[in-house]
Amino acid sequence: MDDGRFSDEAPSPRLLMPEFTRSLRAFASVGAVGTREHELVFGPLIAARRSASRVLTTEGRAAAFDADRLRPAFMEAITTIAAERGGADAARRRALEASLEEAAAPAFRALDAVGVAAAALRTMLPTNRAAAWASWCGAVQELFNAADAFWLTLEAVAPRRPGFAPGSVALLVAGALALLAVPLAAQHVTLRVQGVRADSLAAAGFDVVGAEPGAVLVVAEQRDRARLASLGATVTELPPRRAFAQADALTATTVYRSYDDPVRGIRAWTDSIVRVNPRVTVDTIGRSFEGRPMLMLKIGPKGDSPQRPKVVFMATYHAREWAATEMALRLAAYLAAPPGTDARRDSLVQSRDIWILPVANPDGYQYTFSSDRLWRKTRSPQAGGAVGVDMNRNHSVNWALDNQGSSPDAQSDIFRGLTSASEIETKNIEAWHVQHPPVIGLSYHSYSGLLLYPPGSTYGNLPADLPVYQTLAGTNLQSAVTDHLFASGRVAYQPGAGWVLYTTNGEYTDFASGRFGTLAFTTELTSGYTAANYYGFEFPDDAAQLDRLFQDNLPFALDLLDAARDPAAFSSTTTGRRTPRITVESATPDIRVTLPAADAASAAVSAGGALTFHLDTTAGGRYTRRLISAAVSRPAAFAVTANGTTSSFRVLLAAGAEKTDPAWTMAGFALDSLIVRSGRYSWFGTFG
Repeated sequence: MDDGRFSDEAPSPRLLMPEFTRSLRAFASVGAVGTREHELVFGPLIAARRSASRVLTTEGRAAAFDADRLRPAFMEAITTIAAERGGADAARRRALEASLEEAAAPAFRALDAVGVAAAALRTMLPTNRAAAWASWCGAVQELFNAADAFWLTLEAVAPRRPGFAPGSVALLVAGALALLAVPLAAQHVTLRVQGVRADSLAAAGFDVVGAEPGAVLVVAEQRDRARLASLGATVTELPPRRAFAQADALTATTVYRSYDDPVRGIRAWTDSIVRVNPRVTVDTIGRSFEGRPMLMLKIGPKGDSPQRPKVVFMATYHAREWAATEMALRLAAYLAAPPGTDARRDSLVQSRDIWILPVANPDGYQYTFSSDRLWRKTRSPQAGGAVGVDMNRNHSVNWALDNQGSSPDAQSDIFRGLTSASEIETKNIEAWHVQHPPVIGLSYHSYSGLLLYPPGSTYGNLPADLPVYQTLAGTNLQSAVTDHLFASGRVAYQPGAGWVLYTTNGEYTDFASGRFGTLAFTTELTSGYTAANYYGFEFPDDAAQLDRLFQDNLPFALDLLDAARDPAAFSSTTTGRRTPRITVESATPDIRVTLPAADAASAAVSAGGALTFHLDTTAGGRYTRRLISAAVSRPAAFAVTANGTTSSFRVLLAAGAEKTDPAWTMAGFALDSLIVRSGRYSWFGTFG
């Protein structure tokens, strides 16, 4: 446990970042600067240097030059240059690639040396780090020298084809040496896209954030406009509510707070609440890529206890979702209030282990205050000069299941990373869950006005614990969260499986439920609209509106804490539900029911005679299990027996998504050509 006082290692004069490019011959040459090949060879190194320059700790600086990240980027440069210079001649391409790999051998050896030097640096105590730091800096310098030498051999090893002209790239700043400064980043913008469906845009790696009648909303960079045009899209840019420049970093907001502001920042706020409130302690569960502490607040008794069920609230996997951070901070402050004013709160704080992570992605979050308000990902350097990974596509359950729910493209805002849990931030969160497996977990996001639970990876699948999820989150008839924001367009948040929004893989709720049996939720805060005015991720910097948002979501948070003792037996006054002993999901083409996990072994199902069945093993289920019978024609009645008790059911009415049902077209659905399971027709929503 940390007592709340943070002493980031301040670099001494001997540990300052050196300049690595002054001695290079090719780096700033007229024939190199601005070319695509220059970007391929030097871009990842410059991105690493930028990341390292923003970090205070030596560990964070060494992590910026992680050899396992830079090696694939250098291999990609070799492969791309060989392909472009080799043209259509496959034999020539293979020969060029082999020659370039041989020429790049010193660079690969230099990468190995950087890794060894970084490992030595990590083992040194801060007081003895100067020599190891000098060794690491020397290794990085040799890496830059080797990349420069490789560039100088290109023409000799892989001469250009006649008429070959490498594509130019627009540099963000004038002059190659200026690349070493913190860049004026290309701002993300929100685009209204017409003519292309949301699933097609997601499959192309676009960051789909919402839908309107006849249009899809995506957040993208200006360079993505050409890709959208190639898909046949018509694009309109939505004006930002506010553009942030670097000069605004610490003064741009009234309520929202950056991570690093020494007066109002997340670290300063955490320090202050710990200092004045004995009910709050804080643990640094690890550091981000750029060296920021990931602060996990603990409300109530210190440490874990087997007698206290664990509940975790997390926020801001995606950097731009400031309202999520504010929700987590307000929840911490509410729970930490002095005892004696609210009996329910006092009881929950004393009888639960309550953990709150206000910012899961501190580097990206800070970047949204200084450079790009709509930045989503982490800030780690990736192949080809790209930056960042979508943490909510990086978890180790269902990672890279398909390219619809995450993207393999490092430039995409839904990039899943090169491997599962590749991001140090994801690793830290997963390691915390191993040490403190929660009964219930909630991840705050924005926006959409949804209460989501697993699974998120596959359309149509439902969790075996669905009755418990519905007790806690409710249904569309009575949701756990009522929306009182002015002109929101919603009266309540819509509960449902994660794929209701869109499919995702490698995301948090699938990880927590699949690995630990956690009842895991994602809350998408706010509708994103005030009447017809769209604000999306830029929820107003207004104390009254943020408090209304918090008050709307507080009952659900308290219900989760209450339910953690025995979720299957919990009765919610918020949703008006209690988990039924047996829930019928379908009567055809098979009978599907859920029942208590303890009763599953003794179950039987009959419809005019005994039916064979199996238990659904694909959907987990800690509290209830799903029983699936053999195929059966629509029965008039059926019965389920479990633990010596028989429940009987009659089929009163049947309706479905067949062409003769007018409710689908009236609700804004259109016929699709894709048949997923059974029946003759399939539909997709045109309203989002």
